[in-house]
Amino acid sequence: WGRGKMPISIINPTDPKLDDRYDADLPPLEKPFPRIYTADPVGIQTTVASLLLLRITGYQSMREKDFEHFFQHLLGGLSQAMAKNDWFPARYGFGEQYLFVWESVCDAGTAAIEFMSLLQAGRSECPATIDFSICLHSAPVQIMVNPILNQYAHEGVALSKLEALSDKLIPGIIYATETFANLAAFEKIRDFKCEYSGTIGASRESSGSRVYQVIK
Repeated sequence: WGRGKMPISIINPTDPKLDDRYDADLPPLEKPFPRIYTADPVGIQTTVASLLLLRITGYQSMREKDFEHFFQHLLGGLSQAMAKNDWFPARYGFGEQYLFVWESVCDAGTAAIEFMSLLQAGRSECPATIDFSICLHSAPVQIMVNPILNQYAHEGVALSKLEALSDKLIPGIIYATETFANLAAFEKIRDFKCEYSGTIGASRESSGSRVYQVIK
């Protein structure tokens, strides 16, 4: 385009002051696209967040031809719901698990109900045999720069405990921890209800975790 004398603007994603005009007579930059994430892996900020963990049972048995339907009709619907409702949680995902970190207990619970409804409705469009469980939790988490990803990420013990708990849940039900249910009651949220569902993971060494079922 430059050699064809078409006007080109160079937009620098890290600093607008470095925007420039393209000059075809100058040699190309050695590294034309600078790194966006340049924060050093130091410093930790603690915040209380509401966590939504989506676990997809049966993901590992999916075939290559199933993935197009999976992303279009299942996960694609969740993305559209977030855009429609102006939900902007932090998101992390890989394979069978997706984690959403919310600032609002109400948004996390409301999203969980809409997510489950969309997933159940879209499941018929996916040829793979899969199911879904959703678990909600509220706890302190740490925001820090992950040195491997070189970007800010939510970390902490709460995430490990939530993952271990979600592995024991029955698919098709939205569960919440006692902490999440208590905060929802404290904030007098009317968009959903948390009904006591029993204890999970009880053993001689542990009394287990009290869980609640989230319903509209």
